[in-house]
Amino acid sequence: MAKAKRRSMITPVTFSQTIFLNIKFFLQNRLLSYACACSFNFLFSFIPVSMMITVILIRILHTTPEVAASLINMFPEIPEYIDTNSIIENVQATQHGLIVEVILGIFVFWMARRFFATTFDSLQNIFHTHTKRKAVMNQILTLAVEVLLIFIVAMMIFIYVSMRAILDTPFITNMFKGIPQISFIFNGVIVSNFIEYFPNLLIFIALLTLYKLVPGTTPQTKICVIAALACTITFFTFRVLLHSFLNTSNYNMVYGVLSQIIITLMDIQFFFTFFLFFAQTIYVYQFFNEHLLAELYLLPKKQKVGLLSRTKMKLFIRPDYLIAIDANVMDLKKDEILYKPGDETEGAYYIVSGRISEERNGEAEIMEQGDFFGDIGCIIKKPRNSTVKATENSRIIKIKADDFVRMAKKNSKAMRKIISKISSNFSFMDEHED
Repeated sequence: MAKAKRRSMITPVTFSQTIFLNIKFFLQNRLLSYACACSFNFLFSFIPVSMMITVILIRILHTTPEVAASLINMFPEIPEYIDTNSIIENVQATQHGLIVEVILGIFVFWMARRFFATTFDSLQNIFHTHTKRKAVMNQILTLAVEVLLIFIVAMMIFIYVSMRAILDTPFITNMFKGIPQISFIFNGVIVSNFIEYFPNLLIFIALLTLYKLVPGTTPQTKICVIAALACTITFFTFRVLLHSFLNTSNYNMVYGVLSQIIITLMDIQFFFTFFLFFAQTIYVYQFFNEHLLAELYLLPKKQKVGLLSRTKMKLFIRPDYLIAIDANVMDLKKDEILYKPGDETEGAYYIVSGRISEERNGEAEIMEQGDFFGDIGCIIKKPRNSTVKATENSRIIKIKADDFVRMAKKNSKAMRKIISKISSNFSFMDEHED
């Protein structure tokens, strides 16, 4: 019995399987509906969130009203619907006592909570963590992330304002002017163009915070960073393409201000669609092993499949990912026995290539590529009651019992198939005992 040579984990087959699982779960979890709900509640909560950020900038961080207005107006859609100067003037002029400010702050915070709660629900629907947390813990976590995000955004704006103030000082400006190469970077990138991309930086920070803290399944920081960056770039590219095709001045003649509202709504809807799609990508990456096992286990018999099932079988029948990461990939020679009655159950097996014979009570069953065997023993945890050997040179993957049970718990269809096989197995044993 020889160990198979390890292969690369990243192959076109693995990539295609990932895309298939991502689209499958995206549709199963009704994420388009969740994206619509997030979009609506974002619009509902946008003004309260903007007010809180403005209050933090002016009343706590003591940013000048002019700077706060210029930063808020970096988002060109905001001035179309909100008089930001009026909000800033009112925040600056408010002279209420501490108790009144606290009460107003709590009320505004509660209005903004609707958006964060919907966002939490959508992510928990993806990662299936609804039942793992108590309702009180969900409320506390929602509030904590809401506070954290608002303060992160406010602090990022404050840091940016401070950096710009330092860079605009005569000493720094003259120093950069003395070095032509650095002067080009300073004037062409840092001072003039960076502000255009600053909203994308804020979006990236918010996405990274949500992806990392909300799911409750401790995804890797690396994959959260990649997903947040991919979502930010995708949304930025989409907006550039969308606004290059849609000239609002042409539509304003017909629809007036409605044209700007429609395009803004499209931006928001697609942003949350991208946001949930990449959250789903994190989930598929984090639990790819279990989902791939489930797809392999649920592959139908070749003679019973239609066109769609044949396509799915062709996509999943070759598990490059398992071959690459699993040390229990084995090559069996012809007539080599894998196990016999009385042997301890160590796991289930998947046939990558070749043919395997399972003999029980004088009857033999021939299995080939795409078939599982030994799965019942993983569940009932009893010694083997059959003899399994290779009828030709074969390659198999040994699935550890814990991994197999974990897969079955995550997939209800796989669990139903296991129960059906256990029932058939006991019926078979009862018939031969009689």
